[in-house]
Formats: sequence, structure tokens, C-alpha cells
Amino acid sequence: MKTFRRSARLPEPGAAGRTRLRTALVIGGLLAAPLVTGPTVGAVEPPTVPAPEAPVALPPADAFARADLVASLRAGTASEVVRNGTRLLVVPVQVTVRNAGAGNATLPTNVSAYRLSANGASYLHSLVLVSGAGSQDGWSVTVPPLAAGASTTFRGRIEVPTSLLDNLAWTVWQVEADSCAGEEFTPASCTIAESDETNNLSTPVLVVRP
Repeated sequence: MKTFRRSARLPEPGAAGRTRLRTALVIGGLLAAPLVTGPTVGAVEPPTVPAPEAPVALPPADAFARADLVASLRAGTASEVVRNGTRLLVVPVQVTVRNAGAGNATLPTNVSAYRLSANGASYLHSLVLVSGAGSQDGWSVTVPPLAAGASTTFRGRIEVPTSLLDNLAWTVWQVEADSCAGEEFTPASCTIAESDETNNLSTPVLVVRP
């Protein structure tokens, strides 16, 4: 069998438009595995640049020294009265507002009453001051500024026309400290900037109609 060597140019996979010299061994007319005679120069990978880290949002420097107003509600037995031709549901209530923050509340606190409907909506209704520190402010009650750790309690009544109650046998109520009710221009934190703006609402209270 006659054996001889010859050179052949074969395309290199993955390197478009470029070839390299290979030496092939031909035995009996069959092409044996090529032998690489030169180094392969691959594409240069670009350096990987790490993505910048997102900045960490920090609370305001004075957030831990702010007031934190929370409200609690107790309701008595409801009654119904007719006044000026309108039938009203009257709910006697006791409301406590406490400053649970580390800072003083330097402004008076507005307290409002809301009725919760079965579909999750809330409706503002009249909260009338009966006794205790505070003053009447439209449909709401305003209590004096509270120092850190201080609290105040007042008695009042919630009044709502029975025509708005959809013949329900019960109602659900909440009060809110630092309420924005009655504010013409409502800032993000209403009147008082607090360390926690999410806990101004009291726990809901169920009241059965007479």
C-alpha cells in the first residue's frame, strides 16, 4: 500500500472567514484524522461589569423622635331617635388617643369616626363630643397636643341616619387619630408627622342596632 502525506486547507468550525493549516495523513485513499499544526486564536470575551447596588432607603433622621398617635374605641348600647324628622342611630362611645412615640405631638389631634360597610368601604359620620378634653370640629373632635407617652380620653356619640344603613341589623365602627377628615388640603401625613403613619385607626367595633 502506498502512503504519502499532503496538506489540505479545511475550514475551522466557529471561525467564519478564517482557516488554518492542517496536515492530513492519507492512507490508501482515506483521509485520516487531521493534525493541528498551528495555535487557535479565539474571540476575546469582554470583561463583566457588576451591576451597581440599589441604594438603601433610610428613614428620616428625626423619625425615631416623632410622635406616634394611636386610637382605641369602646361603644355602648345603641339607640334610635327622631330629630327634625330624621331617624338617627345614636351610638355612645369612649375614645382614647395615646402618643406611643418618642417625640411630642406639638399640634392638636383630629379624631374622626368611620362606618365600615360590608363591601369594605368606609364612610365618615358625625362624632359629637359629650365630655372630656377637646373641642368640636365639624364632624370630628379635636384633642389637645399630647406629650410622648401621654393619652387623653373623651366621651361622645356617633350619629348616622338610619336610611344609610340598608336595613342592616348591625354596624361596624372605627375611629382614627390624626384624621384628615375636613382638611381642604391634605398633606401626606395629615397634620402631624409620625414615626408610624399606618396605625392611626382603632380596632373595628361591632354595634348591634336596637
